[in-house]
Amino acid sequence: MLGENVSRSVYQFYRDYPYPLVYPFSKRHKQLMRKFVHLWGFKSEEELEGLSILDAGCGTGEKSIYFASLGADVTAVDVNDAQLHRAQLLAEKHKTRVEFRRADILTLDLKRKFDLVLCSGVLHHTPDPHQGFVRIAGHLKPQGRILIGLYNKYSRMHYRVIRWGLHTLCGNSPERIMDFVNNSPAGFLLRGRASQQTLYDRYAVPYESSHTLSEVRNMFREHGIEVMHISPERVMNSDLISQALWFFNGKSFFFVSGIKQ
Repeated sequence: MLGENVSRSVYQFYRDYPYPLVYPFSKRHKQLMRKFVHLWGFKSEEELEGLSILDAGCGTGEKSIYFASLGADVTAVDVNDAQLHRAQLLAEKHKTRVEFRRADILTLDLKRKFDLVLCSGVLHHTPDPHQGFVRIAGHLKPQGRILIGLYNKYSRMHYRVIRWGLHTLCGNSPERIMDFVNNSPAGFLLRGRASQQTLYDRYAVPYESSHTLSEVRNMFREHGIEVMHISPERVMNSDLISQALWFFNGKSFFFVSGIKQ
């Protein structure tokens, strides 16, 4: 029942507050996409042409559209109809072909395998991140490459404390939380230069989990996936030390890529 309640509340949240709502070809977004290409182990974006890509939890579709513009064969799934509708309109606007499908990654079964799988910022908003990983990893071809992005357990700690305080003060209503963040004197300290979409995702989303590098390494190992790259790249081999250092460097998100053996 807890899992169902989490899934329902997260679905409703992203229906009302679609994310990330960014321009697919902005300088900042292009830099992020090039980073993904590097983490997959490619030297240039041109190498993606003709490859099949699964964007698991595509949100409003910007990543899928960017990869499709490079000539990749992109299938993008999301559990939320409202997000998929926005994504489809955006793809049509930019004249890119993406196959958008409504699906829950916790039960995902597309009856096909992919060269590349991307799941960025999604698993930690599900009630069972490990099950979600099992599902998406099961869609990799042999020698296929996967890239996941998760909240870091240590560096996300201060946001977790703030979220606890906001939910204690304002309840679980995203509207009340964001009203406090946007309009109260104390909220000024929380806003910084973040966009409204980022603030919603940071403070008001109903559920999130956070994870360690060791957890991800173990998940990869259990499912026959060899770790390729880790970002931030300054992460050291000692998981305990590197994760503890992340508490101080302000990076609350980390990426791990791997190749299916």
